[in-house]
Amino acid sequence: MHGKRLIPFFLFLIIAFMPGCGRINLESDLPPQGNIFPWPPPVPPPPVIPPIAAHNLISFASYNGSFYELWTIKPDGSNLKCLLSESANSIQPTWSSDGTRVAFRSDRDGFLQVYVIWADGTGITRLTSDSFPEMSPQWSPKGDKLVFVGLPPGESAEIYTISASGGTSSRLTNDPAVDGAPSWSPDGTKIAFSSNRSGPYQIYVIDADGSNPNPVPGTQGLLGRPAWSPDGNYFAFSRNTSPVSLCLIPAAGGTITTLTSQGDTEPDWSPDGKEIVFTSSRNVLSEIYLIGADGTGLKRLTNNATTDGNPAWSPP
Repeated sequence: MHGKRLIPFFLFLIIAFMPGCGRINLESDLPPQGNIFPWPPPVPPPPVIPPIAAHNLISFASYNGSFYELWTIKPDGSNLKCLLSESANSIQPTWSSDGTRVAFRSDRDGFLQVYVIWADGTGITRLTSDSFPEMSPQWSPKGDKLVFVGLPPGESAEIYTISASGGTSSRLTNDPAVDGAPSWSPDGTKIAFSSNRSGPYQIYVIDADGSNPNPVPGTQGLLGRPAWSPDGNYFAFSRNTSPVSLCLIPAAGGTITTLTSQGDTEPDWSPDGKEIVFTSSRNVLSEIYLIGADGTGLKRLTNNATTDGNPAWSPP
């Protein structure tokens, strides 16, 4: 009877002390170095917060008595906010196609260059790095490039493009005349700009790679940047009349329609193509106004004691 009870006990001792059979080994039973469960556990990366996008806002430059700042306002004139204020001149804002970024011209580093800022006013980044002044940026419809004007030493103004992430710029025009104030077509295949290569300033159009320059008939007397309508069918532009007038013309050229003529410049279309925002000096100081694309519904948006200008409409 006692012998039968001892057999299981001896079997337990044999099994317990056999290598790899239940014996507790403090070294071998710990997770080896490089185990998939390291200690202490790694800290997870912070969540990716998508950038804030602006919707249906109008940005513009405003003079504070010392420097130009960037501001935004809603099309109904409400929600006026300062986007960027510093001891430098920040002008010519333009929105990326997704509304998350604003490109602009600044002399914040003592030299006119193109910069980019997030729609909430943070994260200023210098985009261009050429050794000459650069200005008048405009985003491509895809948001992957910007077109701008460069002033190379000893030459007239020319048109350039650059990746939205920066890098080396590409020159599109090379003409003894002045080429400036570029604007992308809605499909991104063409660029319109102002040029005096045939005499008076008028609208020229090139392919996005800089080839095939052609004037738009009937646009002589152009003043500033031509703005392509969202459907690509029209240009809004200022004409050097007395006083300066805001006009429309078919993109292929043709009959000019005058919307208003009281010192009205710098047009930009609403995303739906129903309205145009522009700068006007009709009340001596430059202010921001809206007008319907049919010439009705004139409305004043800003009422500053100094000067407002360079309006640009964000995506819807």
